[in-house]
Amino acid sequence: MKARFAVAISSLAALACRDIAGIKPLAFSDAGSAACNAPEATVLHTSGLEYDQMYAGGGFVYLESTGGVERCAESGCASGTTAVVNVGASETFGGSALAGSSVDYSESDAAGTGQIHSVGGDGTNDQVVGSNLESPYYVAVTGSRVFWADDSYTDGTGAVLDSVGCIGCTGTTSTPWISSAAFAGGIYAMVADASMVYVLADDLNIQNYELLACSTTTACGASPTLLVPAVDPSTTETQLASDGTYAYLARADHADVVRIDKSGNLVQLVTSQDVAAIAVDASAGNLYYGTSNGVVGRVSTSGTGTPTTITCVADPIVAMAVDSAVFFLAGALGGTLYSIPK
Repeated sequence: MKARFAVAISSLAALACRDIAGIKPLAFSDAGSAACNAPEATVLHTSGLEYDQMYAGGGFVYLESTGGVERCAESGCASGTTAVVNVGASETFGGSALAGSSVDYSESDAAGTGQIHSVGGDGTNDQVVGSNLESPYYVAVTGSRVFWADDSYTDGTGAVLDSVGCIGCTGTTSTPWISSAAFAGGIYAMVADASMVYVLADDLNIQNYELLACSTTTACGASPTLLVPAVDPSTTETQLASDGTYAYLARADHADVVRIDKSGNLVQLVTSQDVAAIAVDASAGNLYYGTSNGVVGRVSTSGTGTPTTITCVADPIVAMAVDSAVFFLAGALGGTLYSIPK
C-alpha cells in the first residue's frame, strides 16, 4: 500500500548485508501440490483488483485494496461485490478495520491531513469520527476504541516520526496513546484486542522491525513494551494477529509462526513454512495460516499438537480471515477469494 513498498525493499536490501543471530535456515515444506487440495476450496469471487487485506464478520468478507473496501457475502458474490469505502479523487485511502457491523477507515489529503470515518457494512451512513488528524493510516478497533497510526514518517508530511492515537479512549477526540518518542521511524502494522494494541515498527537502527505492545486502557506514551526485537522487515499486516490473550506473528526469516505472551515469551506453533498470512479463531482455539506456495493449514493456539493442512491452491496466499468458514485471498495480485470449511 502506497509508499510502504519502497520502504520494505530498502529494508530488505539492508537485511541481505547483515547476520542476525538466532535465525534458522529457511527450509520450507512444499505441500502446495495436487496431493493436498482435497477438499477443494470454493471460489467466492475473482477480480482484477489487487486486494492486500481482508476481514470477515456478520456473514460478509471485506476486501481491502489501495482504493478502498468492498464486501462479498460469505456464501459468495457471483453478481459482484458491494462497495463499502470509496474515497474522493483528492483523498488517499489509508487502512480499515471491522468494527462490529461497521467499517472504520482512514483517509488523507495531499498535505497529509486526514480523518477517521465509520461507515455501515453496506456502505451507507458514512460518518466522521476523528478529524484534522496528521497522516492517519493503519486503523485497529476494539469495542468502542479506535486506534490509529500517524504515518507522517512514510508519507513525508508533518512530524518526523510516527505515533499512535486513540479515539474513544478518553472521549470523542483523539488521545495520544503511543508517542513518536517510542519510535525510530515508521509503523507497518497494527492490531488490537480487548487488552492490548500491538504495533510493528522500525527498530532503532531502521534495519529490522520490532513488535511493541501497549494496554488498551492505559496510554504508554514513550514506553510501550518491546515484545519481539529484530523482526524481518518484509513482514506485513497480514502476518500479525491477536486473540485477547496472545499476539501471533509469522516470521519469514525463521520460517515459523510464533505465539507471544505479554512478557515477550515465544512459543513456535508452525515451523518450516513460508507463512504469508494468518488468522485466529479465538473461540475455537485455532490459528489458520496460508503460505506463499498455496498451503492453507490449521494449528491449535495451545502450543500443543501438529499443524494440519486443510487444502492448497496453485497460487500464493495473500491474506486470511475466519468467521463461519476460513476465507483467503490468493494469486499474484490477491485477486481470488476462496473459502474452506473450518
